[in-house]
Parts: sequence; structure tokens; C-alpha cells
Amino acid sequence: MKVILFLPDVYSLTEMFVSGFRNVGWDVQLYNYKDQLPRWKVKMNTQTFRLPHRMRKIWDNNYLKKINYDYLKTIRSEKPDLVLVYNHQMLLPETARELKKICKLAFFLGDNPYYIFNIPFYLTLLFEADYIMCPDSFWLEQLRLIGIRNIHHDVLGYSKNLNYIREVTEEERVRFGHDVVFIGSCYKDTWGFKRALYLNQFARLDLRIFGNSAWARWFGSFPGLREKIEIMDERMSFDLLNTICNCCKVYPVESNPGLIHGTHLRIFECIGSGILPIVDYRKDVDILFRDIDIPVVKDYRSAYEIASFYIEHDNERRELVSNLRKYVENKFQPEHAIERLISGLFS
Repeated sequence: MKVILFLPDVYSLTEMFVSGFRNVGWDVQLYNYKDQLPRWKVKMNTQTFRLPHRMRKIWDNNYLKKINYDYLKTIRSEKPDLVLVYNHQMLLPETARELKKICKLAFFLGDNPYYIFNIPFYLTLLFEADYIMCPDSFWLEQLRLIGIRNIHHDVLGYSKNLNYIREVTEEERVRFGHDVVFIGSCYKDTWGFKRALYLNQFARLDLRIFGNSAWARWFGSFPGLREKIEIMDERMSFDLLNTICNCCKVYPVESNPGLIHGTHLRIFECIGSGILPIVDYRKDVDILFRDIDIPVVKDYRSAYEIASFYIEHDNERRELVSNLRKYVENKFQPEHAIERLISGLFS
């Protein structure tokens, strides 16, 4: 059987879907609409929200028409059994209805559907789904409330090709070894304040943050972070991210406010790479990790104490990470979620 994945090719999720489907014996084709368009046009589209509504509508009609024409052309040519879409990927509802005459249609919700702006057709599109994988139980409740069905709470875990335990060199340990590490961008709005506030709880420890220049906006509020930041000019490779995690002890996983009850993918990536996540609490942690302990922060004022304990108690930390890896391997591998999807669609 064949699946076409409408996914961007830069996310670890993409690798998980590709390897997961292949592991259950499916033929996989990856389709990224941005690869079919001139780079200037893709970049221009990110800025057209600044245009007056009338001009924006003209742009959208032409931009979306080209993308969706190519979608249907590909589907009619390849005749897959399933198309799986990350968020919306500019797929229009009318295109989805045509597509479903040929194959099944599934979605993976990577972001809160109510927080994706300038895509007014997104909820209409989700009504066309044969199956929706939703990593946040609150999003699921809100979508069911408006009548969307065929939606299931599920997570993919981590990719064994990207997140794994390896022997690091002495040079790597000297370069990247810290007690606490965080890898990620900051924001220039209240989401950025929240992220900086969380990381500031660990500023008294041996903390290193690899991130973008937006972190500097918050140095006035959190001066202790100033010496902890290493600015990355380019997106960090998966290989380097895995290496850094293998060199360090604990990782504060901060969840952006778009996640209401859901768990951040980085929790699973940390476990795969052998570093202990200190989790910014969300209710779905109680569902996904109900049979095992995982360090959670329900009050930011407790974060320093929790991290300090596991930094000082190496044996307890190593044992917990080992148990978490076994737990996730048994319950949350990409092929497990994909088998549930296939069963829901074709059984």
C-alpha cells in the first residue's frame, strides 16, 4: 500500500512518519508544496498578511490555486491509498473532497488549530478528514465540540534514527557538556517572556541555551540568562542536537501556550537521546506517563530544586532515563501510532 505525506521536510516528525510507515511495510512518498514553487513566492506569502484584505484575497486565490492543482495532479497520477497532511499544508476543502474520491485522507495536528491565523478554511478542511491524529486532548475536545469526528488522541514518540544514545568524544564533552541544556528559539511576545521565565529558574545552575537572537530581548528582565546564551545563526542539525543532549544531564522542556493539555515532542526526543526532561506540566502527562514517574514542574518556583536533585544524584537520574526509554519504546513508537491509524481507516 502507498501513502503520500504532505509534510515539510525539516521536522523530526517527517522522519518519524516516513520511517514509521516503512516499518509497517508501506510505500512512502514525501510531497512538500514549497518545493514546487519559486522560493521568492513562498517567502512573499509569509508577508502578505500585511496587505489590505482585497489584495490579499487576489494573492491567496492564485497561490492556493497553483498548490492545489499540483496536489490533485499528483494524487491522480500516483493513486495512493492514503494521503496524510501535517496541519493544513494549504490544502483546500474542495481539493480534499476531490482527493477523497481516490484515497483516504488523514491529518496530524502539529499546532493548535485555533492558533493558526490567516488560514480561514482550516476548520472546514478538518471536517473532510477520515482520520485525525491529535497530540493534545484539549484540542480534541474543542474539535469534537464543533462536530468534527474521526479524531484520536495520539503521539509518535521519537525517531530512533535521530534520537539515540551514543558515545561522545572528549572533545564533544568539553565543548557541549553542561548540567542543564536548552535548544530552541525565543519569541518577542508574551510567549517569549514565559519561555525566558522558565529557563531563568535554572540560571543558577550550569545552564547552556542554544538559541536565536530574540533571547536578548529578555535580558533586561532576566539578566542571569545573558551569559548562558549561545546564538545559533542557522537551524541546528538533528545530529548536533542529539550529540549535545548526549553530553548533558537534564533538559528543561518548556511548552508553548498553544499546547493546552498536550505534551511537547521534545520530551520524547530527550528520552531517546538519553537526557532527562524536566517537564513544564501539562495534563496529558498524567495520561501518557501514568505508569511511570517523570519529573514535572507544576510551579516554576520548584524547577531549580527538581533539577538540582537529578544533577546531584547521577545514579537515580540514569536509572530513571533508562526506565523512561523502555517505557516509551513499548508504548510510543511511530509505527505504533501508524498501526492505530491504519486500523482505524482500513479495518
